[in-house]
Amino acid sequence: MASLMRLRIRTLICTGVLLTSVGPGQQVLAQYHFYSTMQDELHGLAMAHPTLAQLISIGHGWEIVDEVNNRQIWALKISDNVSEEEHEPEVVFVGAHHANEWISVEVPLGIANHLLDNYANDPSIRELVDNKVVWVIPMLNPDGHEFSLPTNSCWRKNRRDNGDGTFGVDLNRNYGYKWGVSGSSGNTNEKTYKGPAPFSEPETRAMRDFLRSRPNVRALVSYHSYSQAVLRPWSYTLNFTAAEPPPSAELMLKDLSDQLRERISAVHGETYKDCLFQTDRLPSGRCGPGHYAASGELTDWVYHELNIPAFTVELRPKEGGGSCRGFELPGAEVKPTIEENIPAALALIHHTQKGNSLIRDYEGDTGEVPSASLSPSGWDRVFWASPDIRSDPAVPIRGQEATITARVHNLRQVPVNNVTVQIWYTDPRITLELPSPKAVKIDEGTISLPANGSAEFSASWSVPTTPNIWGEYHWCVGVVIKHPDDLPVSTHPVFSNNIAIRNFQPASITFGSSALRFEAVNHFSIDADLDVFVSTEGMPEGWRVRLDPDRPRFLRPGERFLGYAEVVVPQDAEAGEALVRIQGALTPRRPGAVNPVGSGIDYRVTFQPAPAERARRGLQHSFYLGFAFPAGSFAEDHNPGSGVGGGLEYMITNGVSVRTLVEHHHFHGDGSGDFSYTDLLLNARAYPANTTWQWFAQGGFGYHWGDPGANDFGLNLGLGLGFPFHSKSSLELGVDGYWIGPGGADRFFLAPKLGVVFQR
Repeated sequence: MASLMRLRIRTLICTGVLLTSVGPGQQVLAQYHFYSTMQDELHGLAMAHPTLAQLISIGHGWEIVDEVNNRQIWALKISDNVSEEEHEPEVVFVGAHHANEWISVEVPLGIANHLLDNYANDPSIRELVDNKVVWVIPMLNPDGHEFSLPTNSCWRKNRRDNGDGTFGVDLNRNYGYKWGVSGSSGNTNEKTYKGPAPFSEPETRAMRDFLRSRPNVRALVSYHSYSQAVLRPWSYTLNFTAAEPPPSAELMLKDLSDQLRERISAVHGETYKDCLFQTDRLPSGRCGPGHYAASGELTDWVYHELNIPAFTVELRPKEGGGSCRGFELPGAEVKPTIEENIPAALALIHHTQKGNSLIRDYEGDTGEVPSASLSPSGWDRVFWASPDIRSDPAVPIRGQEATITARVHNLRQVPVNNVTVQIWYTDPRITLELPSPKAVKIDEGTISLPANGSAEFSASWSVPTTPNIWGEYHWCVGVVIKHPDDLPVSTHPVFSNNIAIRNFQPASITFGSSALRFEAVNHFSIDADLDVFVSTEGMPEGWRVRLDPDRPRFLRPGERFLGYAEVVVPQDAEAGEALVRIQGALTPRRPGAVNPVGSGIDYRVTFQPAPAERARRGLQHSFYLGFAFPAGSFAEDHNPGSGVGGGLEYMITNGVSVRTLVEHHHFHGDGSGDFSYTDLLLNARAYPANTTWQWFAQGGFGYHWGDPGANDFGLNLGLGLGFPFHSKSSLELGVDGYWIGPGGADRFFLAPKLGVVFQR
């Protein structure tokens, strides 16, 4: 090692080419950890803080050392009650995917030391550690790092024997998402060699299996060098297209990335570029002409598979100066690089916790995440009808103005200013993200929150005149709240107390042949199982819901399914109403613990049997009681009497019938004796329908039997109203006029009637 005090010439193996370079001096190497010193430091931290730190191995490299063991990939867990599983939000910091990026080991180690060294005396650190789990994995590539430091500073890959005289796979090209698409090589001699297959390397398998085993991981940072940039997915392409769109959570990822860069710059004034890997985005998103695509990369896989924020932070220096010198960061810059990245890491840890600003998903919501859990029968809470989002009018009406109001709560004991509130609208869906790729922003503004209090933000919304994608006037309104100390780390309402939604019910539901619609869109970049549930609790007896039998069992990435649920009522159902709750979830198809996402839609369905229901083709029975009033000369010697009747009615078509009746009328004599008639009538009736009642007109002829000499044919005309009180029955009020021919001495009388008609 004494020779390292002098400038010396050394032979480097870089992608199969022999290079000559001037190595760093002892002062530089003293700033970096070898595998053994890193291992010793991690063990020391765990021993010094036994209640806060726990060291575990998540896997190993290729090489056997000491003829027995592989080099382990160590992960330091930091949390209060560290030996327990408390189901708290987790954040992962990983370094040294690439062997020659020595500074990428030091930053994660610096984060671990900062948390543990300051836990006792810094309340803000204590708050983070007590409520989160932080995982520090300083050296994912222990074999490559050990080979690179100190004499092979160009060596990038791990130490896999490729069997053709070359060694190594680029671990950050070996993850399973978009493996081998671009920015990687199939040539074993190249520094970006992707490996023979996705996850062919023990190091990447260790990382994959570890993350799959941790369902509460909420964010990840992978440290690299160099160029001073904060990168976010996607990395596999340099240009977005319709076929290769940006991540659905791009707006959220941009907010977090901007804050990470701001926190870094605030320490020593160093600028870290904002990189989306895209050359055709906003100028602030361009990384310069030297930037490149990278497929099979960790953060793409993490976002794709876990649906959580994942960032690549490229550390100092800004430029390399040729050869491999950029990876040999001067010793004087090691400490400042660690210092400037710690505040950014602390901010990301902070955002994964229960926030201090809250918009509730349901009554009684205290901000715990997730706000609902999926069971075999559906979600255990209705989180898609936020009580903190309301509309005036209560149901938005197409083509009219509506005022949308969001109520935001402050969980802190101090006032908070400049809280941003964004209001969006979109089609209601089972799977919904906000901001959604399909959502439209209504408005945004800032509010101030009083200590432990609430405030509101309102926006005017011109409700669309055109229907949504379902052909209905049915909308979902969502609210996103943001503050520099409280940014969302998820676009799904159930996993963020910064986001809430309200699916507004349509003003009316067309009941009958039309169905209640629901939609599911897979915003994951992985296949996901689709589950749809319908709640029938409280439905009237005999009602049932028929779900779309063609609904798929799973959706491909980006696939959309528009389905229906149909309410079926019995043929003789009476009027009633029911709340039909359609809910569902998408569960990514991957091994390990998974977090489903979903939502629900509530429909208030009212069933009122149409008055024409009783006027259906077929036989009906009718009975009536009434009075009889003589008219004309017949009234001179007879007083009013009574009537009773009954018969059969046959509905020819809806609203037209033929009725055969037998009636008996009795009149009280006025000095000339009582008088009775028995009538056999044949009527034609018409029923122009109204929504709640019917009027009818009838006319016919018949033969009347009465006292001797009073028998003859006659006519009758009538008008009346019918009031349905059952799907096959109605109450009728009417007045009939009767004329009996010469044999009946031209008698006239009127008969007001009260009757009941019901279908057999």
